[in-house]
Amino acid sequence: MFQNQHHFYYLLFSILILLFIASSSDIGMNDYFFWVSEGFILNEYWLHGAFHNTYTINPYFPPNAFSQIFIALMSVIIHPFQAAQLLILIAVLLVFSGIYFYMKLSSPQQSRTNAAVAFAFTLNYTFFMGNMNYYFGFGVAFLAYYIIRKNDLLNKSPLKILNVFILSILFLISYASHFFSIAILGLLLVIHVFRQKSYRALIPMGIAALPVTIFLRIM
Repeated sequence: MFQNQHHFYYLLFSILILLFIASSSDIGMNDYFFWVSEGFILNEYWLHGAFHNTYTINPYFPPNAFSQIFIALMSVIIHPFQAAQLLILIAVLLVFSGIYFYMKLSSPQQSRTNAAVAFAFTLNYTFFMGNMNYYFGFGVAFLAYYIIRKNDLLNKSPLKILNVFILSILFLISYASHFFSIAILGLLLVIHVFRQKSYRALIPMGIAALPVTIFLRIM
């Protein structure tokens, strides 16, 4: 029925997590209501002109605001609590995917083991503390690393514009999720480059990291 074994794990895992999240609007996460309320306030601030006398928005793109921005945008069409539940579902699946595919790089034949380990590490302390930007960024970092390795973006035509552009987008998404995310991704890539002794790969990495460097400079 499933040509690729990991499709089954995705389906099963998605159903379990969806049932868990849909069971209540209060997920029981420590910081849950903080980023839901911040997303709601951001939506009101942007679209309805509310809270302008109470809050201000920093002119730079902070690397710890993805959850709030997502909820603010999704609240245009659905309730903020529903937006938060959707965010949690996406984040959990992203972390599961990131860990699963990261492990497949080293042991591609151990799908069942990879899925079990990925599941165990997905519902972790960070998840239940509700540090959703950090948690989301964790998944982004590992999934981005897998995409870069799988498509050989560092070693295949190092100065090819498309490769550098894709790298830059992945770096920006990782940075926008959380600063720790871009730190993990950068560390994994540097370790890979030095292990493979493919030092020319540092050139496209450096070019692709320029937009992130600009944001860090602004901060």
